[in-house]
Formats: sequence, C-alpha cells, structure tokens
Amino acid sequence: MSLPQPPVQRSLFDVQNLIGREFDPADRFRLFHEKVYPSLLAVRRELAACYCADNGRPAEEPVMLLGATILQFMERAPDRAAAECVGYHLGWKLALGLDLSPGSFHPTTLCVFRQRLLEHEKAKLAFDAVLSGLVEAGLVSRRSRQRLDSTHVLGLVAKMSSLDVVRETLRLALMELDQTLSAQEQSGLQPPPEMNVDAGYISAEALREAAEQGRELVGPALPPGGDKPIRSDAFDVDVPNRRAVCPAGHASTNCSCLKDKDTACAAHAVAGCPRCACRIT
Repeated sequence: MSLPQPPVQRSLFDVQNLIGREFDPADRFRLFHEKVYPSLLAVRRELAACYCADNGRPAEEPVMLLGATILQFMERAPDRAAAECVGYHLGWKLALGLDLSPGSFHPTTLCVFRQRLLEHEKAKLAFDAVLSGLVEAGLVSRRSRQRLDSTHVLGLVAKMSSLDVVRETLRLALMELDQTLSAQEQSGLQPPPEMNVDAGYISAEALREAAEQGRELVGPALPPGGDKPIRSDAFDVDVPNRRAVCPAGHASTNCSCLKDKDTACAAHAVAGCPRCACRIT
C-alpha cells in the first residue's frame, strides 16, 4: 500500500475547532491532542519507511493509526471497539485531530498496522514519540530513568478479549448463515419442510407459526397440562375500565378487587378454557 498524502490543513469541522475548548484542560483526550499528537506528527517521515512511495492504493493515515494504537492501549479497547471509537467518540476524535464525520477504518487495519511496525522494526516509535512529548511538556525530567516495553503494549492490544471473541464468533456465524440462506434462495431451494427440535421449541405458538410457514416441527410430546395456571403477568389488565384480557384474547366477564395489575381477580366465562392451547404450553 502507498503512503497517503499528508493533510495540508485542519478541517473547519474538526472537533478541536468546534468544541475543543469545551473539554477540561486536564481531560486526557485534550492533553493527548496538545502534548502527544504533535510528537506523533513529527515521526511521520519515519512511518513513511513502512509504506511504498507510490505503489498500490493509499493506506489509512499512519499518524492517526499510531495515535489510535496508543489510545487503544490506554482504554484497553479491542480492535473493533477502537475502530468504533474513532468513528463516534468525540474524545478520540479530539485526540487524533479528526472531524465530526462518522467515518472510520476496518478493525483489521489496526492488526495490519501493528504487523507493519514489527516488520520494519518501528515498534518503539510510538513510545519514543510519547516520551518526547512528555519531556517537552515538562511532565518527565530529561534525566530521569524510564523503562519502556513496546512488546507488552503491542501484545496487549493485539489479543482479543473474551467478549470480543464471542462477538466475532457470533458475527461470523450469522454471516455464514446469511450467505447459506441467500445461496439456497438463488438456487431455488426451499427451507426443509420438517424440522426436528427439542422440547424447548414445542409450543402452541411455535407450532402455529411453523404451520403458517408451511413447515412441521417434530419434537417430544408435551405432558398433559390442562390444569396448568397462567401467570397473572400474561393478562392485559385495563384498570380504569375494570377489564382483563387473557393471552388467548378473551375478555373477562367480571373483574373484582381491582386496585392494580397485581391484585385483580378476574373471571372468564369461556367454554374452551380447559382445552386452550395457552394452558398446555
């Protein structure tokens, strides 16, 4: 990928111009923008060595990716969350000198960028730039002894959290399912007319929906449950009109002791109540 052209001037709509002063002077994102980001801009020429001069499509701005990697470490954010923050988080946009547009990069861009830094032996570039900015700001003494470990930082942000692993697994599974169903529809294949399920999927509502869709649910028979009561929260209770409607849609004939939805005593004169599907599911 080729090195993109550096921005020649700030946008009138970047967060710094619009609401930068609304951030507290001690806010970490404002401090990052004022004390650290200028040092990152200063090392852009060194970052250029990681890219082709004029070969391939332009890459994402490397200074922005370098700053996003540091913020990612600060916030303990996985790649996908970091990409979302670049697009929607005002603090991140201020820190990285971005405008208000919601655009961002694909999460894998950060992974590719970290690998590019390692391959060109630029892993400590961000930390040298941060240290330089802290020294220039007087926050770190020039002669103080500091211990920096870039491997720890790059390794931390490269490892997905357990939650992110689950989210990514679900996302890929849903994508695969969507592609499979789309391929079946395009080839003229219809969903299977018979589906074998366990008892958790056997209910009057599920059976009715399956029948409407032209399918049949096959599963264990439910035990007799004609005397099974229905929970009170399943009823639609109209307190002002002293009326209660059961899950099957039948209104009560009388409703006494009605003070609120939890204390109503309703009677239903419906002949089909004992055999209602709502009482056997």
